[in-house]
Amino acid sequence: MQVKIYSSIDNIKESDWNQLIHPDDIFNKYHFHRALEVSECIGLERSQVPHYITVSEDSVLRAACVVYIKDHSYGEYIFDWAWADLYSRYGEDYYPKLIAQNPFTPATNRTFLYTDSKYIPELMSELQKLSESLGVSSKHLLFLDAKELPLLPFEYKTRASFQYHWKNKGYKDFEDFLTHLKSRKAKQIRKERKTDLEIREIPADKLTKYSATFFELYISTISKKNSYAYLNYEFFNYIFTHMKSSIRLIGAFHEEKLIAASLYFIGEKKLYGRYWGAREEFRNLHFELCYYQGIDMAIANKLDTFEAGAQGEHKISRGFEPTKTYSAHVIFDERFRAPIYNFISEEENQIDNLLPELSKRLPFKAD
Repeated sequence: MQVKIYSSIDNIKESDWNQLIHPDDIFNKYHFHRALEVSECIGLERSQVPHYITVSEDSVLRAACVVYIKDHSYGEYIFDWAWADLYSRYGEDYYPKLIAQNPFTPATNRTFLYTDSKYIPELMSELQKLSESLGVSSKHLLFLDAKELPLLPFEYKTRASFQYHWKNKGYKDFEDFLTHLKSRKAKQIRKERKTDLEIREIPADKLTKYSATFFELYISTISKKNSYAYLNYEFFNYIFTHMKSSIRLIGAFHEEKLIAASLYFIGEKKLYGRYWGAREEFRNLHFELCYYQGIDMAIANKLDTFEAGAQGEHKISRGFEPTKTYSAHVIFDERFRAPIYNFISEEENQIDNLLPELSKRLPFKAD
């Protein structure tokens, strides 16, 4: 068995890497990682340096894991700023830290890629060696697939968070979905879907034509939210070129001019809504492009789940169910381990109390 760590995915053959990928591992695909690299959305200048851990046997790649050494907590969506502040108040450094997450992507996705789970201990051992050699304060595995939790060593503290996910219950079409909602909620959604704009999917062979326009729309959303643009034009142009089969771009057109669009990533059983933007404000257009078009797509493709991104209680009234997500953490300094782990435990207690209350607000008819 041979373990190697690479600083670039270019050092790994695309075919070797992708044979580890499951059909819903969209953000683990070779070209998603490479897009981040070639666009320089990650790297030393971004204080987010990738390490590709690989395990090979008989000259065949058997397992892999991508981790990043980070000097900040931006773009993670599992918040630990308070932990960094705790370290700072005692004159200690929380950064650098080691983190496994598809950057800037709050989507549940496998962290460990493998042909057989027997290779997981090798990946875990290498994670620990890397942590020690780099002198990081902690290890963090974000947005784990629930099936990965039993594979974690005992020293990892599991942390619960939650998002709103839409679940397909065998609906025939969007109208069938609406018949399962309370009449008032269904009526409201029908009203929200009315528009004079032309809503249509942009064909795969036309995606690169809209790279620059979609980047402008993405930036418009960032500006309105007074947020930070983690991604750039080069990233979108790259994935529009190399990930066509995994992408669905839904546009809103007025007189053949693209005025708004929403970008989805599609797997075998899951749909992920990621980025959107609009040149002008149109009432309910965000709901149509980011939620209702996604529900339509999930039903048409017989997908089980539609993840529409982080946060957003307004999703509940549109049929998105509060759903637990998971991360796992190791704090090396025992002085900080107890208070942080206690916080994680209390946080989960609060989530367990909150989710049933949020679920009461779902719009579905009683059974």
